[in-house]
Amino acid sequence: MRPSGQKHWTRCAQNNPDLVNQTSNWPFLPSAIPYELLDQAEEDAGFPQSGSKPSPKRKPPTKVQKPRSGPPAKLELIGPPVPPSSRKKKKKKKKKPNKKPPPPRRLIAAGIPLEDPTEDLLPHVFAKRRRCLEETFNLRPAVRIHVPDHLKALLVDDWENVTKNLSLVPLPSEHPVNEILNTYFEEEKHKRRLGSAEADLLEEVVAGCKDYFEKCIGRILLYRFERQQYAEVRKLWEEGRGEWEGKNAGDVYGAEHLCRLFVSLPELIAQTNMDSQSVSKLHEEIQKLTSWLGKNSNRFFTAEYETASNDYVEMVRGV
Repeated sequence: MRPSGQKHWTRCAQNNPDLVNQTSNWPFLPSAIPYELLDQAEEDAGFPQSGSKPSPKRKPPTKVQKPRSGPPAKLELIGPPVPPSSRKKKKKKKKKPNKKPPPPRRLIAAGIPLEDPTEDLLPHVFAKRRRCLEETFNLRPAVRIHVPDHLKALLVDDWENVTKNLSLVPLPSEHPVNEILNTYFEEEKHKRRLGSAEADLLEEVVAGCKDYFEKCIGRILLYRFERQQYAEVRKLWEEGRGEWEGKNAGDVYGAEHLCRLFVSLPELIAQTNMDSQSVSKLHEEIQKLTSWLGKNSNRFFTAEYETASNDYVEMVRGV
């Protein structure tokens, strides 16, 4: 049932003021208002109708705020301004590296650390160089030259005559070193084919022996008692007087000093940079030369030594 006209009208009028304006001039009482108009007013006011489902509540429309036009609002500071110098700035702390200080530098000479930098370096450098030479010398191919026993006996006699008997080999020799080597070359080259590798090797070995003899005669091939004689003879061939003109050590000394060279050759060859194959070929050629010289020793070796004068002996001894 509908409520009474007065209550229903009051409720509708509260929720719909337009309805009051429309019915303010009606001559009849509120109870005489048509129900169709009341139903419409109830529906507009949100009241549920009889025999219908309750209508959902309407959500009030959201108000969209329009952006303000005009210049932006200015911010006003409250209180006295703070000078920039009094503002506190946060200082960034620098991270200290965690690196350890490097150890003190040590002076190293020839692979040996020195505690005192003022220490003399030359002994260490020479010691290091000597060790390196010894290591490389041991790694180089060794050469063993077999000297015939007859030549060994002649070398022993030569040593006794010079060092014990104070005798000297007469110079210039009747058969000097260059003559002996040339004779060997002329006899041996007929056994080899001309232009072959063996013939070229023979020529190289003979020329090498001549060069080695010139370089070694004043350094390692003389006994101490012979050095004064070498100085006098060298002065003569350098000045070119008489029969000494155009001569050198190979034209003055003979077979005795050539045999001394053959005994010293293994140490000299070890100081070279030749490979093992070249050393093997050289060893074969030197072996042939020493064998030939042993067979022809009567032709080239001196039979008698000359006795040194007293002046010469005193000069050697430094009296």
